[in-house]
Amino acid sequence: MERSQMEETDVLVIGSGIAGLSAALYSAMGGVKVTLATAVHLFSGSTFFPGTWGFGLVGPESEEDEEEFIKTILSLGKGVALPSLVRTFVEKVNGSVDELEAMGLTLLKPSSEKEGEKEYIPCFDHKHRRWRGLTKKNLLEVMPGLLAKHGVTIRPFHKALELTKDNERISGAFFIKEGKELVHIRAKAVILATGGLSGLYKYRLTTDDVTGTGVGMALRAGAKTVNLEFLQKMIGFVTPGPKTVHNEKTFEASNFYTGSGEDLLKKRLPEGISKEEVLKLRALHGPFSTETDSKYLDLALHEELQESGQKGVLLRYDAEKVKAQGEFVKTYFDWLKEEKGVSMDEDIHVAPYMHASNGGLLIDEKARTSLEGLYAAGECTGGMHGADRVGGLSTANGIVFGKIAG
Repeated sequence: MERSQMEETDVLVIGSGIAGLSAALYSAMGGVKVTLATAVHLFSGSTFFPGTWGFGLVGPESEEDEEEFIKTILSLGKGVALPSLVRTFVEKVNGSVDELEAMGLTLLKPSSEKEGEKEYIPCFDHKHRRWRGLTKKNLLEVMPGLLAKHGVTIRPFHKALELTKDNERISGAFFIKEGKELVHIRAKAVILATGGLSGLYKYRLTTDDVTGTGVGMALRAGAKTVNLEFLQKMIGFVTPGPKTVHNEKTFEASNFYTGSGEDLLKKRLPEGISKEEVLKLRALHGPFSTETDSKYLDLALHEELQESGQKGVLLRYDAEKVKAQGEFVKTYFDWLKEEKGVSMDEDIHVAPYMHASNGGLLIDEKARTSLEGLYAAGECTGGMHGADRVGGLSTANGIVFGKIAG
């Protein structure tokens, strides 16, 4: 390994998904010198995971809806979400998203005649919220120019190794640059935006650079965590289009079969529970949850794979039921065909995958960790979700607390 190099900056941001990008951008807009380091290329992490069309961003429909939304999040959190973080999140999400749009980021919106469709109700939620869609394409069109405009220094292929301290204050981090050179970047403040823990699992719906590095470094430095046990598991494609997310809004049009051609659910459901009801409930959320009878689909998939030794369970879509669904589902299948070359008419094999973290580093309303000089944002943090998470709040979390940290 080559000799250690050293550089200095005011703010060091580690991670270049939506949380890191927001943190770097808002730090730089404050007039300080910002360095954005990322383990691989710029624009990486779960924000740019190629196995989905993009990400929903949800917020309260109005100021009047804020209290109801806070109540819903805390209820889904099952007593382990932190009320102060939930309130900060809900009160700031719409304004934070609108600011990015004002900077030139194009966001998808439901067409006026379609915004009342049930497909726009977020996962685990019971009513419509304000919905916006964020795509990788739109981010890539706008973010490079914004980062350049505000003078953010980019350090790609810098794999973080360890945080450094001056006395008890975090003062930077060591990196391996391009796998061979040790680099020490000193900073007055460090913002971790390194993503969740799903990359630690063999079967995962994340990019390979999501490895829990930030959480691990912070723990070794003495930081506190919250809700690490709450992870999201989702169903994804094995073949064709490996690691593509199965869109939950299509569950009611999905049929699953055993290796011998039997209907999976009719074979494995407990007596008195119907296939139709399980699929209807499962269509309400992408991640697995134990809260309703929707759990029996995921359990049936797991049991079938364990007993058969196969890597995936056969899925066939009912084309007529797909056509009866709305604009949101059409957008998904159009993307699936264009980006993955997969048609709804094909035999698809699916399996459970690890997807995302609901917990992580403990932060306060100002995105401060328990360590002086260390901030964090995005999926490497926890407390604003709890046990189950409303769909569309993971990416929104990165935007809101990324901005606050910056």
